[in-house]
Parts: sequence; C-alpha cells; structure tokens
Amino acid sequence: MKVLFYYRGTENIAIESISAVLKEVGHKTDLIFDPGLDDTFYFKFPLFKKLKIEDKLVKKAKRFQPDLIAYGGVSNMYPYVNSIAARLKKDLDVPTIVGGVQASADPSGILDKEYFDMACKGEGEEAILELVDHLEKGKDHSKIQNLVIKKNGKYIENPIRPFIDNLDKLPFLDKDLFFKYG
Repeated sequence: MKVLFYYRGTENIAIESISAVLKEVGHKTDLIFDPGLDDTFYFKFPLFKKLKIEDKLVKKAKRFQPDLIAYGGVSNMYPYVNSIAARLKKDLDVPTIVGGVQASADPSGILDKEYFDMACKGEGEEAILELVDHLEKGKDHSKIQNLVIKKNGKYIENPIRPFIDNLDKLPFLDKDLFFKYG
C-alpha cells in the first residue's frame, strides 16, 4: 500500500518512525511537506503565500495516488492541517488518519471534521501498521487498538495498547522523507 504523510514546519520523528516501520514490510511512503514560511505564528510573510504551496502539495499527492493519507501535528498546526485535508479529501477520496498530540487529546473533536476518518491516540507505529494491513486485505479495522474510528456518524474508541518497551526493535528512522526538503 501507499501511505502519504502531511506535515508542516519541521522534521517529525514520529512520522519518520512510522514510515520506516511501513517500508520495512514493503509499503511505499511519501511526504507532502509545507515549510510554513508564510505564517509561523510569530512572523507572517504574506509574500510567501504567493508561492501557492498548498496547490503544489495537492498536485504531488495526486501524482503519488495514496491508499491512505496520514496527518500529524501539534495543536497550533490544525488550521493548516484542516485546510489541506479538506482539499485532499475532495480530490483523493481515500481513508485519512490523524495522529499527534491533538489527536491523542481530543480525537472526537478532530473527527468532527468530515475529511478525517480516524484518529490515532498514543504511539502510531503498531497501530498504523495494523491498519494498513487491514485496509490492504479488506478486513474490518474498527477494533484496532489506539484508533478512534468514525463509522456511521458514531465514534468507536478502542483501548490504548501498551507502549513499545524495546525501541531497538524498531527500524532506523526514515530520515529521507524530510531530508529532501532541506
């Protein structure tokens, strides 16, 4: 399967880890990265808005043709996440999942948006790997631990799995995702 990640502003270790886990078993991953130069919340540079970065990200996403789109971020990133997610859901009607601090703290608040299908609470490596396996095989994914699933207008909130005790069992981070962006 092909999983596309979206992130804005900085490198993200969680995305690099999840990507490495997926690649280790043969899945393809890519990243659409918004450097966030136009608005850092501290400084606003309207001139950079003219670069139309979101249009470029949508084109890249369409070329990649993902089977799943994964979003992440801290709470102050969600205006940007919402904007790109709305556009991508319209243009690429594929399942979407949101992870990160905001998704762990308020999964139902995130899933109130029509363009998000699932939220991941806590660590995402094992949950996303299991999700991708279920999606690939057409199996029901509504009982996967760490996931909150939106189904028929209701939320199915599954329990959190134990933390990964031995981090050495995880592959090295997929640094290439972000390195190509400088």
